[in-house]
Amino acid sequence: MLVIKRNGSKVEFDSYKITIAILSAFNETKEGNHEVAQNLTQKVISKIEDNIHVEKIQDIVEETLMQEGFLKTAKNYILYREEHKQQREFESNLMKRIAKLSKETNRDNANINHSPASKMYQIGGTASKAYYNSGLLPKHLVKLCSEGDIHPHDYDYYDKTFNCISIPLTKMLKNLIDYEFEYGSVRSPKRIESAMSLASIILQRISNDIFGGTMFPNIDMTVETLIDEGYIEVPDDKSIERSVQSLLYNLATMPTRAGNQLPFSSITFGLEQGEYGRKFTKALLTEFNKGMGKGETFIFPNLIYKCLKDISWQGSPNDDLYDLAVEVSCHRMNPTFNFLDCEYYKQFSPKEVNVMGCRTHVIGNVNGESVSEGRGNIFPTTINLPRIALKTKGIIGDKDIKDFYKKLDKILDSVKELSTHRYNILANLKANDIPFVMGQHVYYKSDDLKPEDTIEEALKQGTISIGFMGIAETCKALIGTHHGESDKALQLALDINKYIKDYCDALTLETHLNWTAYATPAESTVNKVIKDRKDYGLIEGVTDRDYYTNSFHVPVYYPISIARKITIEGQFHPFNNAGRISYIELSAPPIHNKEGVKIVHQHMVKSGVGYAGINFPIDECKSCNYSGVIKDVCPKCGGTEYKKIRRVSGYLGFEERINESKEAEINDRFKHDTVN
Repeated sequence: MLVIKRNGSKVEFDSYKITIAILSAFNETKEGNHEVAQNLTQKVISKIEDNIHVEKIQDIVEETLMQEGFLKTAKNYILYREEHKQQREFESNLMKRIAKLSKETNRDNANINHSPASKMYQIGGTASKAYYNSGLLPKHLVKLCSEGDIHPHDYDYYDKTFNCISIPLTKMLKNLIDYEFEYGSVRSPKRIESAMSLASIILQRISNDIFGGTMFPNIDMTVETLIDEGYIEVPDDKSIERSVQSLLYNLATMPTRAGNQLPFSSITFGLEQGEYGRKFTKALLTEFNKGMGKGETFIFPNLIYKCLKDISWQGSPNDDLYDLAVEVSCHRMNPTFNFLDCEYYKQFSPKEVNVMGCRTHVIGNVNGESVSEGRGNIFPTTINLPRIALKTKGIIGDKDIKDFYKKLDKILDSVKELSTHRYNILANLKANDIPFVMGQHVYYKSDDLKPEDTIEEALKQGTISIGFMGIAETCKALIGTHHGESDKALQLALDINKYIKDYCDALTLETHLNWTAYATPAESTVNKVIKDRKDYGLIEGVTDRDYYTNSFHVPVYYPISIARKITIEGQFHPFNNAGRISYIELSAPPIHNKEGVKIVHQHMVKSGVGYAGINFPIDECKSCNYSGVIKDVCPKCGGTEYKKIRRVSGYLGFEERINESKEAEINDRFKHDTVN
């Protein structure tokens, strides 16, 4: 007889396979032996015909076991079939995803290029996710993730490492020989050029131990300290210029993580008033403004300029550097600006307030000092707020708010459960599992760790974040307006954000870990709307666009003035202690309106905006290197091939690498300078 396999092919019938399957079930139940299995096999054979499908044979085996009174064995055999079915589906889906990635990388991360290394990286990540879904995580949490209720960021690294770190560069460069790299140690630098070259190497090495961003905090202070304390020679202006060029070019051109992406690097500066720190800041801004070899905009590193009343504003010691920072941002979109005069920051030393380009920052600490260096976010998990609103009792625009909060409570508790599960796995990693950051004592409070020690004592210095997206669509679903349209919606949005922040604060007291609220950057979560549209239909203002709005932002398509947008969004900043950012969108680079940008900055400070950027299109012609706004044809040379550089999720990126949902969001962005 012939048997039809699941793939449609035909093979000769083999009765021994039935005997083995029954015996395997007997091994669990102890209801029979080999002889009984053989007798049952003969009964099965008597019921089958030529060209029978393998699934039909298995049905007959089940029926025969039950008919003959082997009920426990029949149940075990059914479970065995279901497990193998799931395994087949798992392997089939995994193979399909791998086949797709082998042809083209996905675009959830605009920093990943289309290369063999990128494909291998994403194939490995796909296999990791499949492994977690099939056994590591509780099934109810896997369901919430797959349905789109919650999103654990960088899920492929779930049990492998943590998110980001602020690099203690001053400490490391002073005593670099104490740190063992893969094949030996490195001597500390004596000149500023080698210091910045080694800084790049340090950042590259650290990037391979984590899945998120890296930051050099207060690099101007690092330079001043190294020179003042005699660790490096006093440099001339040319040496400072060369050192900056080395730093920028290395971070802009050297891929890491097996060569698949540039490191997510950020540099904060702006507070140092000493001679050499100021010179370094000026050189950094000047070289960044020049661009790369042909004048191209630096995508990385992110530059973040720190502003403080008595240091940065007009009449203060660094007002000239602030002017230069504004000028560069009007041309290159970076630096972004961290305003330290906001009320929330006043409880911290200005030196310790350091925001990464993506918006993440780490300050408060219940397990040690509230320092920036050596600490980072462990991982964030984002809540799909619009989906909760869509599930809430009532009709669109008139929902039961109490029911919304009940459902939000359940999701928050699920995020707590998932985050605790993930944290416990990571906390039990050994220092040697994260060989440089933990093994070489880069992380805060990791100095006493031996290779076989678990990393929990150091890891608990970091933060666990609960993020959210789509507060605008949430309000629209609940009461019919978003927070840019009505004061009622604004109050509701603020209440929801505060509710999440209060939940995190309560968890911090309960667990003695640093739980923080996060205004999620929406690059990899923005397309959750696609699943929600499929489940709940096309709903105006909620699921009718191909993206959800970034965290608490006023919807990008909504016509609103610069001042009004800033005034609204500034009210949310104090509720998001894991990171937040506000943007305004302009129709063109404001290179001739530097004073206007300064006025906007002052309004941001007054409105409580702690971190902000100004966005505009940067198009760069591939033929003549013209930079500006290009509409189909380069205005300088007539070329038609050009790169579109846009703000993605804090960092800059090429539009060609952005996923379709994020591309739709970028194309919908209303230009705020068109409203008085």
